[in-house]
Amino acid sequence: MLAERAMTSLPKGSWVPVVFGFTVYAVILVAAHFAHLPGLLSLGALAMIFISSVGNHQVLSILRVGPPTRWALLVSVPPILGVLLNPDLPVEAVLKFDLIFVVFLQIYSWRLTPLNHSPLRWALFAGCLAIIFCSVLSGNYFEGDGGRRLSGVFPNPNNLALIGLALPFFLNDDDPPLRQALVYGAAVVTIALTGTLGAILACAAGLAYRLRRMLTVRRAAVGFIVMALAATALVGKQGASQLRLVRQYEVMRDSLNAPQSDSMYAEAVAAHGEGSTSALWRLGMWRTVLRAYAQGKPYQWVIGRGLGSTFALFGILPHDEYLRLLLETGALGLIAFLGLCWSAWRGMPRDDRYVIPMILAYCVSENVLDNFMFMALFVFLLASTQPAVRPTAEVPWNAPVRRAAPWPKDARC
Repeated sequence: MLAERAMTSLPKGSWVPVVFGFTVYAVILVAAHFAHLPGLLSLGALAMIFISSVGNHQVLSILRVGPPTRWALLVSVPPILGVLLNPDLPVEAVLKFDLIFVVFLQIYSWRLTPLNHSPLRWALFAGCLAIIFCSVLSGNYFEGDGGRRLSGVFPNPNNLALIGLALPFFLNDDDPPLRQALVYGAAVVTIALTGTLGAILACAAGLAYRLRRMLTVRRAAVGFIVMALAATALVGKQGASQLRLVRQYEVMRDSLNAPQSDSMYAEAVAAHGEGSTSALWRLGMWRTVLRAYAQGKPYQWVIGRGLGSTFALFGILPHDEYLRLLLETGALGLIAFLGLCWSAWRGMPRDDRYVIPMILAYCVSENVLDNFMFMALFVFLLASTQPAVRPTAEVPWNAPVRRAAPWPKDARC
């Protein structure tokens, strides 16, 4: 009992320097866009971690031991080995990737109040709204046959859509209904401006998990009818084939049924435009990445070819986080990332778990880990909501796993 009291009496960290550091990073991100200096982004990430660490210097040496800690450390190993074996790859990519998991280890170890219950969450929320506002002011749109898609201060609309997806991270079930409606409304508007289908599907995956207990046959039927009516109103007189998602499916179906050739994608683009062929491009790119992984050396199957190798090989990312992790960090990196998600899932309160299926769904069509700003917010929520981080009767916050169950067996889990 005395040992438990000694462990739980150790100092806690504070959200104040973390929020300040994130704000500095957000300012640097906007400045990097308008100054056309993308190299500032790594500086901003380092500044955020430095400010957070200095402000929490009293707990800087504390590392909480638990399953998430081990997975976070393991997933950061293959990139380091990859750059040691191939010095030609960009070190900056390794730094950006591993810093995400450094942030996880810090938040997990500092016993911070869960992000969506902290009074300072609204400061972070305001920062996200400022990023969205600056994106609108930038007038930076991606023009294509799929329509105008807002990119803002990010190089790709898909990256801005992630900021929209992050807005619900600041909510909890005790917030007033009006506040929740406004936050979800801001998220929907942001995703709509980006026109990102992957973000829409990811949002649907998260909501489906969150509302699963409320779902009945009657409610499902009513929801289906509402969606059908909304789709009919959206399509209007133009027909369903004019919807971007439907066009992509039809082009992909017709192209795959046609005789296969190296010029298949170029012919589809010439006939239908880039916006209608992105799904077809993804299928072709995924097949190419899998072929490159299979052609690697045995040790590359385990630790990958190194971060940045996908861009070095193909000049573009594959728009699938699982395949990029497989090629660049090997089976070890992919398994460690999924292990971290599973470990964090088990530790999170049930009502907050929706963020994991949401992100895992988006990883199918986008390179989520490449967006440090979003991943920082995701990690803030993921790490701070772990029950073992806070002192409880079941699990002292820094008790070794071998001496206490890693997750309390209460009604929430």
